[in-house]
Amino acid sequence: MHTSSDAGPGLVRAVPARGRLRVELAFAALVLVASWPLLAGRCHVDHDVLPYALPHLDALQRELAAGRLRTWEPALYCGYYAHGAGQAGSLYPPNLVLLGALPLLWAYKASILLHQWLLARGLGALAGALGASRRAQVLAAAAGLLSGSATDHVWHHNVVVALGWAPWCLLLAARVGRAEGPRAGPTAALLLAGAYGLALLQAHPQWHAYTALGALAVAAAVAPPGRRLRAAGLAAAGLAGAGLLAAALLLPMWGYQQVWPRPLVGGRWAFLAGNGARLEDLAVWLLGGPSAPPQDVLRPGAVVWALAWLHLRALGRAGLARTSSAGLARAGLALVALGLFFAPSELNPLYPLLVHVPPFSLFRVPSRILALAQLGLCLLAAGGLDRWARGRDVGLAREAALVLAGAAGAAALLRHLGGAPPGELGLALPALGVAVVALGA
Repeated sequence: MHTSSDAGPGLVRAVPARGRLRVELAFAALVLVASWPLLAGRCHVDHDVLPYALPHLDALQRELAAGRLRTWEPALYCGYYAHGAGQAGSLYPPNLVLLGALPLLWAYKASILLHQWLLARGLGALAGALGASRRAQVLAAAAGLLSGSATDHVWHHNVVVALGWAPWCLLLAARVGRAEGPRAGPTAALLLAGAYGLALLQAHPQWHAYTALGALAVAAAVAPPGRRLRAAGLAAAGLAGAGLLAAALLLPMWGYQQVWPRPLVGGRWAFLAGNGARLEDLAVWLLGGPSAPPQDVLRPGAVVWALAWLHLRALGRAGLARTSSAGLARAGLALVALGLFFAPSELNPLYPLLVHVPPFSLFRVPSRILALAQLGLCLLAAGGLDRWARGRDVGLAREAALVLAGAAGAAALLRHLGGAPPGELGLALPALGVAVVALGA
């Protein structure tokens, strides 16, 4: 049995070996369920897979077979500086291993499965490090793996890679914030530098930049009040170290962007760059179903929202600092607040200014930062499940069911008035959530 305390520097609970095995099998099963088409002989072909990801991987595999690392690709896109584009992953170790060992499509499928497992396992580890039980860790992993950021971007290999590393970087940032002793904090920052630097080698700059913002927020949020500035500084040092480790890719990327800049939200080509989230998009978080842009979807949203609300409601009654789930709540709230502040256009009066402030101004589709809010919501829901399962605040379950029913009705009405009424699935998911919470009450 591996033991440590939620309140101490170890950041984990007592987990019997048999229980740990069941949890690991649950994480693997989640990935298999989410990715069954890949195992059934199918392969993604939509969006960037055929015109972008597979050509890059194929060219890299051919270069590896010839004993070279790929930088320039004359046969792709009329001549293409693949290494400087960043997303080719010419130096990313999992690419080199998988492409050297497997045929192209199997290497691609294995990469998707690997990074989806990293996402699920990392979210479970992050929730457990902040005090969640085993069942709550599985809930956080399931909600994150089925979220809009994961499912609607499974067609983008680089996004799947970035999402796979995100919870591990957040976990190491939490260790920076909760570390005690003169060496523990710098050690955690060095580990953060290593993990984030490795992730950067398969670079999707936008998603990695948002992960860095989330890491700074989590480190400061979970640190004791007197050490929050130090924790944020150590996390920033770790992220800067990651940039040095990945300089062989980041410097060519910087040069590439000087010659071939991308459309930005604050520039003259803003109409090509997407925009922030709208009020009707946020309603889809609860209802499920299609949205514009698609990364605003959170599935399954109803039960996750109810558990997150129950957690926050209970903390409001008991006081945040006096509960065992304080770390979960602080980290979850920090991520939700960060995502909701930077993403909404019409909901944030500062949005016209934010589109000109780096790093927010440097990327397309700024509402993608809602991925941080989704991760935070998963952590809050994990804390809510634990409080419910331990018999704490059971009386709030009936109240949660009523609030959930009202919120789902308001979201459906908002979608209807916006000209995009929810379909049967969009009504069935919240109805199922209300039923689950009501039965629990």
